[in-house]
Amino acid sequence: MIDWIAGNPLWDEFRDLDLRLAQIDLGEDSSVPQVRINKVAAARNAAKARVLEDKDLLAALRAAVATESRPYERDLLGELLRLPVEEVWELGIPGLLADLRVNVHPDEVDVQPAFYITSHDPFYPVDDLEVGPYAPEGLLDPEDQDFRELQRVGGVPTRVPGVDIPDTVFLLQVDLRALRVQHRQIDAAAEVFDSGALPGEGMVQLFHTTRGDSVSEPHRPGGGATVLYLSEEQLTRRYVEGTEDPDYPVKQVTTTFLPTFAHTPLASPASSVRIEELQQESDTIATMYGGIEVSTDPFAPNALAWTRVLGLPHYAHGLEDGDRAVLDQQLPLTSPGDRHVLLFNLSSDSEYDQVFGDEGRLEIWLRASDLTKARFDDVVSFWRLT
Repeated sequence: MIDWIAGNPLWDEFRDLDLRLAQIDLGEDSSVPQVRINKVAAARNAAKARVLEDKDLLAALRAAVATESRPYERDLLGELLRLPVEEVWELGIPGLLADLRVNVHPDEVDVQPAFYITSHDPFYPVDDLEVGPYAPEGLLDPEDQDFRELQRVGGVPTRVPGVDIPDTVFLLQVDLRALRVQHRQIDAAAEVFDSGALPGEGMVQLFHTTRGDSVSEPHRPGGGATVLYLSEEQLTRRYVEGTEDPDYPVKQVTTTFLPTFAHTPLASPASSVRIEELQQESDTIATMYGGIEVSTDPFAPNALAWTRVLGLPHYAHGLEDGDRAVLDQQLPLTSPGDRHVLLFNLSSDSEYDQVFGDEGRLEIWLRASDLTKARFDDVVSFWRLT
């Protein structure tokens, strides 16, 4: 019996059904009809839903987190209190924020979607151009393009005739067509491309000096950042020049479409904590989808903060008035409807040997009007240190 909540009828019902379901062992008693098992599971889900609709009960469960250490009880707390970020594209943002486990007013939080870039070591030898991380370079048939995955972190960049590679550090490349194809079943992701917020064809490559940014080196274009765009026509002639001596070891990536969260000036202290938990949950989900082991205990998140395409600045940094002044000066907007967009938000912890500092990040900004037209000549970079 869980002493801190025993006697609450909603809790007792849920826990009893959970125990009943756990006690059904098909391996030892195959005579239990599946329909009976389904009924117990359905009753448990309904009881769980009733728990999640009781604000006071949820508050009691959350208060118990600090002292509860028993494995079974802690597993139940984790299941009940885990923030439903993974279901956001079904719930909608208003539904997510209204969920009693979240309970954050829309005025307290900024929410924008992003593509999370989870990197991992290649499954096959780097120098094997048939199956290794560079194998998709050889898929040149037009009918094969929906199956390619040219995105990667580190290594050497894809090359095409007539385009010079900058004499700076190659950080990553993102296959925009692969992003669109891989996430087209998610309506919100399809809308990103359908609206023109991100080109749905071609590829972008990011290079940087890794020495400064647009604040510390305003004389340097992009603060040392260069973004190259390779069109679909150019990619029909793609190749790699070699796999030796890259600036960073090549890593393959998995992309996940999830929200990013940041608090507004109106956020209460309690809401700010919950907003940070929402972002940590997104990072945890991206880690899991990337095939990387991570704790699923929502009370002890240990997922890395991953590189992202689009989305919001990390909640620990934000966009200060001085940053806006740099953007306005170096990237003046072209029309009243134009705006500045965060194209890349690179994590220093998950890759690049923390070159941007412990828990540091590199942000690459450009104009929305340029992004829509697949023009990447003018960018601004910010180096975020903690």
